[in-house]
Amino acid sequence: MKWKLLLLIKMLSKYTFYALIIQSLTLSIISAAPGNAQVTSVKDAYIHITKRNVSLQQVFNTVEAMTNYEFTYDARKVNLQQSIADLNYEGNVYGLLVELSERCDCRFKQVNENITVSKAPAKRKVAEERVSVLQEVVVKGKVSDSSGEILPGVTILVKGTTQGTTTDMEGNYSIAVAEDAVLVFSYIGYKTQEVVVGSRSQIDVLMDFDQEQLDEVVVVGYGTQQKENLTGAVSSVNFETIQNRPIASASTALSGLAPGVHVNQSSGQPGRDNATIRIRGIGTLGNSNPLVLVDGIEASMNDINPNDIESMTVLKDAASAAIYGSRAANGVIIITTKKGKEGKLKLSYNGYYAWQKATNIIESVNDYATYMELANEGLTNVGGQPKYSQETIDAWKSGKDPLVYPNTDWTSLIFQAAPMQEHHISLNGGTEKMRFLFSTGVLDQEGIIPNTSYKRYNMRLNWDADVTKKLKIGANISGSWNIRKEPGDVATIMNWLGGTAPGIVPESPDGFFGGAQALDENQQLNNPWSVIQQRDKQEEWQRFLARGFLEYEIVDGLTFQTNAAIKYYNMVLSDFNPKGDLYKFLPDGEKQVHRPYATRASLTNKNRRDYNITLFTTLTYEKQIGRDHFIKVLAGFNQEEYRKDEYSASIKEFPNNNVRELNAGLEDPTLAGTAEDWALRSYFGRVNYELRDRYLFEANIRYDGSSRFAQGNQWGAFPSLSLGWRISEEAFLQDVDFIDNLKLRASWGKLGNQNINRLYGFASSYTTGLNYSFNGNLVSGIAPTALANRDITWETSTTTDIGLDIELLEGKFSLTADYFDRTTEGILVAVPIPKTMGNLTSPVQNIAKVQNKGWELTLGHQNTINELNYSASFNVTKVDNEVIKYKGGNAPPNGVFLIREGHAINSLYGYKVEGIFQSDDEVTQHATQWPGTSAGDLKYADLNDDGKIDGDDRTVIGNIIPEYYFGLNLSASYKGFDLSALFQGVANQDVFLTGNFIAPFASSEAGMFPTRWLDRWTPDNKSTELPRLTHSSRFTGNIQNSSFWIEDASFIRLKNLQIGYTLPAKVTDKLGVEKVRVYANGQNLLTWTSFEGFDPERDPKKTQIVHPNVRIMSLGLNVNF
Repeated sequence: MKWKLLLLIKMLSKYTFYALIIQSLTLSIISAAPGNAQVTSVKDAYIHITKRNVSLQQVFNTVEAMTNYEFTYDARKVNLQQSIADLNYEGNVYGLLVELSERCDCRFKQVNENITVSKAPAKRKVAEERVSVLQEVVVKGKVSDSSGEILPGVTILVKGTTQGTTTDMEGNYSIAVAEDAVLVFSYIGYKTQEVVVGSRSQIDVLMDFDQEQLDEVVVVGYGTQQKENLTGAVSSVNFETIQNRPIASASTALSGLAPGVHVNQSSGQPGRDNATIRIRGIGTLGNSNPLVLVDGIEASMNDINPNDIESMTVLKDAASAAIYGSRAANGVIIITTKKGKEGKLKLSYNGYYAWQKATNIIESVNDYATYMELANEGLTNVGGQPKYSQETIDAWKSGKDPLVYPNTDWTSLIFQAAPMQEHHISLNGGTEKMRFLFSTGVLDQEGIIPNTSYKRYNMRLNWDADVTKKLKIGANISGSWNIRKEPGDVATIMNWLGGTAPGIVPESPDGFFGGAQALDENQQLNNPWSVIQQRDKQEEWQRFLARGFLEYEIVDGLTFQTNAAIKYYNMVLSDFNPKGDLYKFLPDGEKQVHRPYATRASLTNKNRRDYNITLFTTLTYEKQIGRDHFIKVLAGFNQEEYRKDEYSASIKEFPNNNVRELNAGLEDPTLAGTAEDWALRSYFGRVNYELRDRYLFEANIRYDGSSRFAQGNQWGAFPSLSLGWRISEEAFLQDVDFIDNLKLRASWGKLGNQNINRLYGFASSYTTGLNYSFNGNLVSGIAPTALANRDITWETSTTTDIGLDIELLEGKFSLTADYFDRTTEGILVAVPIPKTMGNLTSPVQNIAKVQNKGWELTLGHQNTINELNYSASFNVTKVDNEVIKYKGGNAPPNGVFLIREGHAINSLYGYKVEGIFQSDDEVTQHATQWPGTSAGDLKYADLNDDGKIDGDDRTVIGNIIPEYYFGLNLSASYKGFDLSALFQGVANQDVFLTGNFIAPFASSEAGMFPTRWLDRWTPDNKSTELPRLTHSSRFTGNIQNSSFWIEDASFIRLKNLQIGYTLPAKVTDKLGVEKVRVYANGQNLLTWTSFEGFDPERDPKKTQIVHPNVRIMSLGLNVNF
């Protein structure tokens, strides 16, 4: 909302330009600013006053009534009530001021017809020195922002007076002031600046954005509110500061910027690098994604180009989110897009070119002879025979031909540097009656894995028009065309990469793909490079969103608004897997077929279409009642309908790999299709009440009806209440100058969740194509696949929040702190059914309960020292997650993951490792483990002391939900230079890793061998943390789910570093442009962690190695014409 506010204010400033001219002329007349001829010196104005027992205030009032002078003062520093016993004066005003300065210990300064009153300095001066009459000079200049854009409507006041003016449409101003005057330049959304006039007649001013002022108004559900009057937990993100970052998805932009928001980007694959967002923990066992609204319409954060975003607001507690009822249990993210501005047509360009690399690569043994010796060691350690003969090993040691004796560095081959570029153009302008913004852009991202890429073409048109003074209409139209290419499933490539060996030729110079070269090697090993180069999977999708609105002011304070929107999504996928062979290359230069890569070619086509129609209407009334009371009431209605249709077809065996059409396939055709729809109808309302600008109250209610539940359970009510106390507005703090704002907040409310995993869990599902035996004959029929439960209903979250907001020293320092407790009840869980009922999907019931409680803290500082502007903001969040109720107690684990009462969701479950056996005697004396356990193997804790290690010794050994997450945002600007740095991190998060990238020979007698395992346990190397080498095919004792395989995923990352330079106005004026800025940017530059995998920022529920994140270096250019 911050940037929306900024644009709106600029727009309104132009709307009211002529009124401001009249106002400035009026101010000039009142203050007699045009020239000294209109100003009467206090030495030339004569008065006669006879008063007894009057206050200083009454004397000022009398002088103002008898002359054109006006007194200004700070009532907190000047005692206006001090009594003057006997005043009998006749003469000029100057003489009266001299007498008053002596009797009341005051100081007076005349500038034009304004007389400033202040407390006399501690050092005693003669009375005449306390009264000064200053001469005027005419000062002219231009005011613009730090980017060079002119600012119309800027208020310019002489400090300590009411004399002032405003800038015109071109940002120019002119004012007559005293030589020692201080000009105060103020503009909402910008930092106020004070400039001493001195002997200067030309003063040009550059104004910087004021983060604190932009925070003053934030977007909330179906409206806006003053930040100082918020009673809920709300965080706002200024998107202007991150628009030059090389990010493809808006979901990654929130990293480290908002307290209570955990952003996890688990992959760097183009088109699949979207981040997972969790607000204040994980509150359900199903879909935990927050509700995302773009200009009031539900959408995905991946639907929108980050360059089009003006602001993001995160609603974190029930008080702020209850207006969205059944969809808000996981929090709400409100995105506001940029709008057009009144004024001449303006064209802007923003673009960058970037280079990408993996953030980290797991080093592996690439010398095949060494690899074979290590494999033999692992086999002999468990009583097996060496797999590779000494003859084969020696042949590789002496072999010269890389085709016959390859030593392939697979990770360096598959993870390569790749380019990325993005270009964005916007055009905006308008008249007093209509404004528009049009933008278009293209993103072209190659992947660090060859033949992976993502392209996005997008456009947006936002316009609004004032039909009459009371009627306003507008529309937001956006669309995108996305193309993602990849060689099949990248996850499969990663698995094949982990399971291959150095003794395979990726591809010969003449284009043939290699298989295992050594006869001793596993002949079924895959060649991941052959998949990358041959398989072709392309997914294209188009998104379209159109919203229209009408707003009408019925009477003063009563506004009606209605919105209608349609969202359309169309996806087409084609996945072709060709047939082919892998070859073995012979010493004589010949080759022979090693084995087929794929015996039959296959093709799969899919198509999906989504439609979403939304209509919502609001009626808002607000009124200021006297000076003490303000009330605002909102009532509304919402209707939403959704439909999805999807089909797929596949077939195998084609004449050749160049024919890739379904009708050319010859074998095994299949056809499948699905459809789903749902609807939501809602009524909602909100009441805000403010008493004396210090006592705040808000109440929300939403009543939702969802088709996802059976009749009788479709409707639910979701209320919230919140209170606020602005302590800083109390009389006992009025004299505490360093406190700008001190506010306590408290809220309670209930939210719902209708985004359950089974769309219609209240209805049974059936399948066709099954045969029954009827009277000895097989007949076709249908059979149930899932049991129903008509009693399921909403998951309900109850949230309590207590908050504190502090701002000090004119916004230089700030603190926001919150304590929260969110408990979700009625979580849907599939209940086990007896096996005698067949292979049926279990029904779901509202029986689980989860609690998230913790705190948030944000500290901020900003300041300006001469031409240096700097700011720092740090936020940290602590969340404790606990399952309070689940299936009545202990449920069986799902692999290494466990949901159990008293522990966090998906806790890690397995054996606790106590160390490594250093001798066989130690093995004998310990509880019995797996057959073949020997010195060098992992030693597990016998938790139940029964003398054997078995499933009863397993326990909770880790927590995949981070306990802390934090961010540090630093920025500075000096003259034309700007610098910013963003740090992000998490602490106390566990990740369970397995597979060949982590454990050599974990899944077969082949696979990558990480170099860290060269420091394995051997009889000569016992001071290590790694056990001896073993093969899982013969001994599984070391690869059990245990604490040994848990990695600490805590990290601190330099998420972004940017340095930019904006050319001076004198240079851009010569170039004929308004602004030119060049910048360099780095994304994911440095990471501090003990994590042994590719990247600690990953999906903690995936135990295998996934596509690594990427480090991006970019150079960019901003130009405003």
